[in-house]
Amino acid sequence: MKTLGFYHVGIVVSDLAKSVAFYRDTLGLEVAVDITDTFDGEEISQGLGVPGTKLRVAYLKSADNFIQLMEFEEPKSPIESHLPLHAYTTTHFSFYVEDLEQTMEELGAKGIQFFSPINIVPDSLRNVINARKWVIFRDPDGVLIELVEKV
Repeated sequence: MKTLGFYHVGIVVSDLAKSVAFYRDTLGLEVAVDITDTFDGEEISQGLGVPGTKLRVAYLKSADNFIQLMEFEEPKSPIESHLPLHAYTTTHFSFYVEDLEQTMEELGAKGIQFFSPINIVPDSLRNVINARKWVIFRDPDGVLIELVEKV
């Protein structure tokens, strides 16, 4: 199999309206598909492998990629809080920013709390991954978000 490119990342959220507002207003993403009506029935349940699914979605766009936010009305999440960073299946996603210091100032003014000060990418990786600095924080549901300044 050969992939053709990255399409989207899907994130399950507790409050779709709150999450859309966060990604739109705090991170500046464009709403590509606003909050949908509820999807339910056997086809969506079977397709997702989750019996009794009732969910709504929204898509936000960053450059050529999408973030799909999903709120399950049914069944409710069996997990009450986010997983720690080192837990299996915990993921994060990353955005390029032009000026990491300035972005951190802007987001800090909006209440974002970063895990650490700016981290420096080792010289041995810098040109391979096209990044020089990075920092991580969490969205309202605890999803890990990384900001990266390009080389």
